[in-house]
Amino acid sequence: MKRIIIGCIIILMIIVVGIILTSRKSTSKSGGNLNQEMKSIITEFVEKNKSVRSCVLAVMKGDSSFSWSGAVGIASQENQLPMTKNTPIYLASVTKLFTATAIMRLYELGLISLDDPMSKYLPEKLIHGVQIYKGIDYSDKITIKELLSHTSGIPDYYEEKPKGGKNFFEILLENQDHSWTPDEEISRARDDLSPKFEPGTDASYSDTNFQLLGKIIEVITGKPLHMVYEEFFFLPLGLKNT
Repeated sequence: MKRIIIGCIIILMIIVVGIILTSRKSTSKSGGNLNQEMKSIITEFVEKNKSVRSCVLAVMKGDSSFSWSGAVGIASQENQLPMTKNTPIYLASVTKLFTATAIMRLYELGLISLDDPMSKYLPEKLIHGVQIYKGIDYSDKITIKELLSHTSGIPDYYEEKPKGGKNFFEILLENQDHSWTPDEEISRARDDLSPKFEPGTDASYSDTNFQLLGKIIEVITGKPLHMVYEEFFFLPLGLKNT
């Protein structure tokens, strides 16, 4: 829930920035003032939201007449280092954009169909029972499209918790030395959590969907996911710091 709330706040902030940019008739005369407005927006955002330690924002007008990027807040609580535009940060769920784009690239190459069931690529041992709703096992019928659109109904291994249990983040804090594999995370969704709806009838954000998509990419390409990212994106686009 916290992730959703913060995401909505960020979207609202970007909308405000967009309104400011579109209301400007001339950036050449007010570029300095506009730069300061951008800085003020993210500074106020971090100061008023105690759950947000820092913020990095880049803004560009569609016609490239204005471009700005900036950062505020603290990058490290331990030594109070300030956040900068060049501070390395975890991509977190932005990684889903790479995964989704890799899937669409495989689609362009004719290697998959978005209507393919995930059972076409993933072993039964991994997916069997991952989506049982009202006594019916839909695990072998869920499509790649439903994984991409979060309409699979598969529970979110990260945010959700079993009755009387803990969510994944709480478990991570207790056992920080354990390195979780995608298979373990998928197993958590299958063994400890319950689906919310029949596939294709509703939508609910689930990190498990993209763990499964990552596994599909690895099966089709025969390569680890990070190598696929490098081949598809990092090298062609010159993303040296990603």
